[in-house]
Amino acid sequence: MRVNAPVKSELYRPFKVDSVGTGDQKKVSITAEDAELKALAVRFGVQSVDSLTADLIVDGQSDGCTYCVSGTLKAQVTQPCVVTLEDLHQDIEEEVEAWFYEEGNVASYSKNKKIKEMKNASAEGKEMPMPEERDDPEVIENGIIDLGDVVAQFMALGIDLYPSSDKLEDGQDEYVSRFQNKEESPFSVLKDIHIKTQE
Repeated sequence: MRVNAPVKSELYRPFKVDSVGTGDQKKVSITAEDAELKALAVRFGVQSVDSLTADLIVDGQSDGCTYCVSGTLKAQVTQPCVVTLEDLHQDIEEEVEAWFYEEGNVASYSKNKKIKEMKNASAEGKEMPMPEERDDPEVIENGIIDLGDVVAQFMALGIDLYPSSDKLEDGQDEYVSRFQNKEESPFSVLKDIHIKTQE
């Protein structure tokens, strides 16, 4: 997972890695403000992001150049039901774990080992699975990790792509399945719903 935003993110919370020493930890709490919640809703294509908080720990690893960001986030988003279009509120709780290393420094031993294994497998024509986050840390640019963007992207993982009401009538749940299975376009499914309601 790539967690660094190319530009200043909607939930910009810069963290200077030199503020945590080798083998040390620092706790960071994040609460999104109203303007940030509105910007995140636009970014992730939901009706609204109603709240977003996170409690994180930045852990400086023993190699002196690798950092782990871990913790928990809680959020609430509002989206329309894909069938009835009524507003639905979704509570999100996600575990956060992201790894970083300082640009220009030697990456961790595990990363170098994984790169070597991938090169050898490529030479032998074998397929290698995607490396774990810990073995493929993100590069830290200008000594700063944007913790807000880390939280925002992990929140996005918990957003329901096809929100549906728990009060659907008999037969309506089939439309949700058609959305999820991508058998038909959303416009086609919604048109079908409209036709049936007119019968």
